[in-house]
Amino acid sequence: MFLPLSYFFTTWGARMDEWAVALMISTIYPASLTYISVYSFSLTVASICCGPRVGAWAVAKTRSRLATVQTSIVTQKLAIATSALLLYLIFFRYENPTTPAALALFATVILSGAIQRLANRASVICVEKGWAVVLSQGNHEFQTTLNSHIRRVDLVCKLAAPLVVSLVAIPLTVPWTMMMVTGIALLSAPIELFLIRKIYYSSELLQSHNAIALEAATSVPKTGEATMPSALIVDKPIDDRSADQQLPQKKTFVESWKFYLLGEL
Repeated sequence: MFLPLSYFFTTWGARMDEWAVALMISTIYPASLTYISVYSFSLTVASICCGPRVGAWAVAKTRSRLATVQTSIVTQKLAIATSALLLYLIFFRYENPTTPAALALFATVILSGAIQRLANRASVICVEKGWAVVLSQGNHEFQTTLNSHIRRVDLVCKLAAPLVVSLVAIPLTVPWTMMMVTGIALLSAPIELFLIRKIYYSSELLQSHNAIALEAATSVPKTGEATMPSALIVDKPIDDRSADQQLPQKKTFVESWKFYLLGEL
């Protein structure tokens, strides 16, 4: 399946960049943890404050799904390259990285990091909440399998990407590792865009996003005609006893982790 593969490239590049930037900042400011703390805190605040808007943008029906994912991928790669370039300027051109000019560049690094994280968030929302659901076409077994693959990719990237960056940084030094991470991110961009386009044009449901949205936006009810959300329309009474029987049973702590890791979503 091409969707988990595309998701792997996107997530792997993001996780490697996050750890490489942290190592680079620690190398530039070895005597203090203030700068890396400010960087991490700023990215968290940006995610909290701008996350809802990014999510709304990612699921908006005013553009095609392909355009949304392509924009998020390109934005993420440009932000990674910008952060790397600015960190290189601080490292090689400023003997004292606490000068106003160097701190201004560092502030721009924070801005680039926030943009990179938000772009990655938009891409994740598009894939997990949109594309995976549409491609499953109501097949719960297929959707469970697809979600399990995506979740495994996410877990592997979270654990392995920082480890790989750290191991590479030992023989290459941190600046060269930062260059390698940036190169991998830029080289993987064409692959990600190719995979996304291949997935998009292989599914008519993904391509019908704009047509459905346009039809919904232009269908205005007649004057005086009462409307009711489809979610509130009940075809038949609900049997409370059957509903209680369908509720999932509680699981132990070990069973819950096994349920999560094995992909039985």
